[in-house]
Amino acid sequence: MGSATSVSSVVASVRAEDLDVEAVASPRKTGLAGAETGLSDHGEQVLPVVEERLRIGMRDVSHGRIRIRSYVVETPVDEQVTLREERVAIERRPADRALSDADQAFQERTIEAEERGEEAVVSKEVRITEEIVVNGR
Repeated sequence: MGSATSVSSVVASVRAEDLDVEAVASPRKTGLAGAETGLSDHGEQVLPVVEERLRIGMRDVSHGRIRIRSYVVETPVDEQVTLREERVAIERRPADRALSDADQAFQERTIEAEERGEEAVVSKEVRITEEIVVNGR
């Protein structure tokens, strides 16, 4: 077990990237991890075989944020509208004539007249004209 042949067989089983090539070529030089590569008092040499183990997992990472803001924009509108009006005119005029049977004198009566007119009416209808969709994938 203490021969150079057995050391060479151990070295051959280890990957080349794990070893210092110069240390394998001359066993008396410093080799892996600074250890002396010569034989120990028991006639053996121990080379550690090192293996890396990967731990693969996931973590939640923010890649940015968006903000969509909705606001109201008022637009003044100026429209010309033609409106009709009905007026009642009361007129008093002088007269000097004889009373006839058609004239109803000395009776109480009431005459009503109503003035009418048109006013502009404004109504609004809210309609959806576009949609903004934000998908989280």
